[in-house]
Amino acid sequence: MKKYLVPRMLAVSFVPIIIITLSVCSRVSDTSAIIKGPYLQNVRADGITIMWETKNPATGKVVFGKSRSLSNEVFETDSTTIHEIMLDELNVETEYYYQVISNSTKSKVYTFKTAVDRDSPFTFAVYGDNKNGPHNHK
Repeated sequence: MKKYLVPRMLAVSFVPIIIITLSVCSRVSDTSAIIKGPYLQNVRADGITIMWETKNPATGKVVFGKSRSLSNEVFETDSTTIHEIMLDELNVETEYYYQVISNSTKSKVYTFKTAVDRDSPFTFAVYGDNKNGPHNHK
C-alpha cells in the first residue's frame, strides 16, 4: 500500500477557495435581489412613480417620508420582476426620502423632489448621447 503525502500548503490553500466560492454562490441565489434601479418616472407636482427590477418575481413596497424615518408605505399585491409603484398626494416642491423593498432585500435610502408648482420658475438641461465618441462626454 502506497502512501501519498499532500503538502500542507496545498491542503490549507484549498479550503479558503471552497469557502469563498460558496459565499459568492449564496449571494447569487437571493431570489429577491434587485438587479436594476430604483429609478424615477413621471415626476409630478403631487406624485411620482418609482420602478425597479428583481431577478425573480417578488412582492415589493416603497417606504417613504419627509425625513429618514420613512413613515409611509405603498405596496404591491402581486409578485413580479418589474416593480412599479405610484406615490400620490405628495406636497409640491418637497424633498422625500424613499427605499424600495422586495421580500427581504432593501435598497439604500434615496431622495427625490416633487415637481415645482405651475407658477414657480425652474431650469432644466437637455442632453443627448448617441454613444459616438464617449471620450468627448465628461
